[in-house]
Amino acid sequence: MKTRRENSFSETIPNMLMNSQENGIILGDFNCITDIKDATRNQDEKMSASLKRLASTLKWSDAYRTLHPNDQIFSHYYSNPTYGNSASRIDRFYTYGEVEVVAAQYVGVAFSNHMGHIVSINLPGLCHSNISPRFSPLFKAKPEVVKDKLFKARLKGGLRLSVKTNIDEYYQVHA
Repeated sequence: MKTRRENSFSETIPNMLMNSQENGIILGDFNCITDIKDATRNQDEKMSASLKRLASTLKWSDAYRTLHPNDQIFSHYYSNPTYGNSASRIDRFYTYGEVEVVAAQYVGVAFSNHMGHIVSINLPGLCHSNISPRFSPLFKAKPEVVKDKLFKARLKGGLRLSVKTNIDEYYQVHA
């Protein structure tokens, strides 16, 4: 398992990211650590030299460590009959480029055995608040028109005719 994980960090992921953008985020359950303070026991077994090298080479910043460099917090707590209780910070959120980390925290969630990792980021100069253009509708129906019984009947009949016509046309073309 550890060999496959190390190969992913040293071969697969770098190849997948060859054409990546200048800015981005990488996140997930990495199932390993890059610093001994990120686990309460068996740190050597959980340590990933390949992830540490990959993050350093590609200039990834650990969102949580950027804001909380010395905190000892974990994202996965577990109990093993042989080793007892243990914890590790294996759920990570990395940023690169101009992505700015504003807040990062781990919180308990009811649907997982991992903590939720909530990160707030700013994308200065990368996104615009007015991505989709605003438009005015061509017409607006007044509330009294929509409540009118004759209007409702005509609308209902028109929709049935339209749907039936489209279905008939579809079967003629695709028969």
